Amino acid sequence: MARHEYETTASYHTCDCCGRKLLDGELERSYIAITIRLGDDISFEWWNKGEYCPECRDALCDEIEHAIPVPERYCTQFQDEDVAKAIELALIKKRLEEDA
Repeated sequence: MARHEYETTASYHTCDCCGRKLLDGELERSYIAITIRLGDDISFEWWNKGEYCPECRDALCDEIEHAIPVPERYCTQFQDEDVAKAIELALIKKRLEEDA
């Protein structure tokens, strides 16, 4: 029986934050995107530039969500229209005061 040896070249990506080797399929799931629309116009758009493992991707996403001062649609504050509107009005007034 003949023995054959093959040379293989495997390429892989690593997490830009922690350096962990990304497994098959993890790179495709590391994508985060945020889009803010004003009617039909896009006023803000962002997506991650780095390649991250699931843990670092989740940490980045959590920090971005916590930095946004309005409640997310599943948050109990968002469900209470009076509370959500008060938060929005406070943000508008803050911006107008800063611009004055």
